[in-house]
Amino acid sequence: MESPLVEGSAHRDCEAAVILPVRDESSTLSETLDALAGQVDLSGRLLNRESFEVLLLLNNCTDNSAAVAWEWKRAHSGISLHIAETEIEPDRAHAGTARRLLMDTAWRRLARQTAGSGAILSTDSDTQVAPDWIAQNLQALTTGTDAVGGEIRLKRGHLDQLPSGARLAYLRDRKYQRLVAELEDLLDPQPHDPWPRHLHHFGASLGCTHEAYARSGGMPPVRHLEDVAFVEALERSGARLRHEPRAVVYTSARMNGRAEVGLSGQLRQWQEISERGERHVVPSAAWLRHRLETVRQMRVVCRLARIPENMSYTREWRQRIAEAHARRTSESGFLNEVGCEQLAAETFRGVRHEDICKVNGNLSWALGRSKGSPRSTWLHSRDSESVGPLFSAELRLLFPASRGGSVHDGLHEDVSTPDGRSMHREPGRQSGDSLAPAE
Repeated sequence: MESPLVEGSAHRDCEAAVILPVRDESSTLSETLDALAGQVDLSGRLLNRESFEVLLLLNNCTDNSAAVAWEWKRAHSGISLHIAETEIEPDRAHAGTARRLLMDTAWRRLARQTAGSGAILSTDSDTQVAPDWIAQNLQALTTGTDAVGGEIRLKRGHLDQLPSGARLAYLRDRKYQRLVAELEDLLDPQPHDPWPRHLHHFGASLGCTHEAYARSGGMPPVRHLEDVAFVEALERSGARLRHEPRAVVYTSARMNGRAEVGLSGQLRQWQEISERGERHVVPSAAWLRHRLETVRQMRVVCRLARIPENMSYTREWRQRIAEAHARRTSESGFLNEVGCEQLAAETFRGVRHEDICKVNGNLSWALGRSKGSPRSTWLHSRDSESVGPLFSAELRLLFPASRGGSVHDGLHEDVSTPDGRSMHREPGRQSGDSLAPAE
């Protein structure tokens, strides 16, 4: 753990420490802090001001962000706002370091309080949290999960300010993410992260329990995508992540963001692709189905007393799976050690990426077809004509005829192996990125 930015402990009634890294955000900082000051509980009553605190780090600022922060603190004495200022050396002056310093400090302050527990919640200084954001995060963390990613939307009016190429790509990608999230719930459902859900687990709205933070080893101080690296560390430690659609934040649609890799960079890239007249491509429907089925099969293997002899992977992959199985201590650790993404990639035969409009059309038709009847029945229908003429080739790849049982048959389940043979699932307990956020 890094040395604390703020000494002392959180108030004994503190349930959440909100961390806020700031670098040259004088134009947005006040409204970010105003949103935190207006937090309410799930009944709409103003939160007890001692139930949360805000830790704000001003790092390497060249504007008047510090003056804005200190003036806001003087005007809102009832809010527990702790401000730290520092100059981080150039090779470490990025969001990964700033967020690590803040989250380590939050962990220490919560550890020293009487209860020795609580939640660490992260947001950004160009972002406004919804009025019940803290309450929704805490609610999600009391329902059997260890970490929570909130839904990230654009601030009101910001979408219309984007150039046409970036705006259209953003809207298409938002639809794509919703469809992929629903597909994941169909093909690889997780009890701790049920539908409705989303795909966001980024620094603008990301939280975890005090205990889960310690088990994960803390926020990785990496230059790019520190939030994604943190989620991977959480999952390796066995943490259960909930993608909570009711924990909402609103972020800016600026295209010159502070982070080198993030939403602003994605918006710029989409605009450049549009200006060059290139296609916006995403993982294909066939690849998504194959990847999700691969992960689901490995979940089943993890719960078996011994690995099946009829797995049709190469000898190297069977050995790798067997070694991971022998050492497994958690499902997430097993999946990580196997390397499901690599396994799926090496066993996939098909088109990996396609135009986003085609993929959205395939997924929309397929998921729409599943509505109004039991999903598992439709997903494994043996009627090859039921897929319809328009996208029949793609949909047969995405949802082939049954090769052995329903996705939702329960704990006893026949699961297809890559060569089409059936692998019986023994009784056991089921456990549990695109950058642009949905609006």
